[in-house]
Amino acid sequence: MNFTVNETINNTFRKSRVKHPDLEKALNIWVNQAVASGLSISENLLCEKARYYAMVMNISVEDIKFSNRWLSGFKQRNNLKVHKIHGEANTAPIELLPNMQNELRTLIARY
Repeated sequence: MNFTVNETINNTFRKSRVKHPDLEKALNIWVNQAVASGLSISENLLCEKARYYAMVMNISVEDIKFSNRWLSGFKQRNNLKVHKIHGEANTAPIELLPNMQNELRTLIARY
């Protein structure tokens, strides 16, 4: 699975207050950086990263439970969508993409 940031923001829903806005902001920054660098983020990894940031910020695990409900709310508040990656799509070397596109154009130009 991989997360992407949904560019369209739906303002019809009331934004709920976040109990720990600094944690939410730190996690959102991490997600955006990870997505920008092409990292695949699973829901489990997202929860583990949230637990790590909570520990660093001295937020008690009992104070915030990283349940499916919390995860769903975080994704909704930050416009994140989960996409499944099938087969070799997850292992594609992104840094080689421009060279491979040029090779493909050269190959196609012959026909």
